[in-house]
Amino acid sequence: MRIDPLGVESVPHAHALKIGTKVRFREAFLERHPETRKRFAGRIGEVTGYRGGAVEPIVTFPKVGRRTEQKLFEVPLARLEEVTA
Repeated sequence: MRIDPLGVESVPHAHALKIGTKVRFREAFLERHPETRKRFAGRIGEVTGYRGGAVEPIVTFPKVGRRTEQKLFEVPLARLEEVTA
């Protein structure tokens, strides 16, 4: 385990999150980035893949109301948390 800049233990990579995993941005990250908070607070995304050679996932946030679908490439794992149902 490593400790990331936000003080959170990070999981080792090697595709730590499986495709189809539901995720959201960590609250600690959103507190430090108000513009990102406006766009992604309360939204749940899904890991939709990995770029060749990349260790960080592609995360897609679906269209919700007036918010458009957002596809983010190589999102650092330290910024994400898995959503459990």
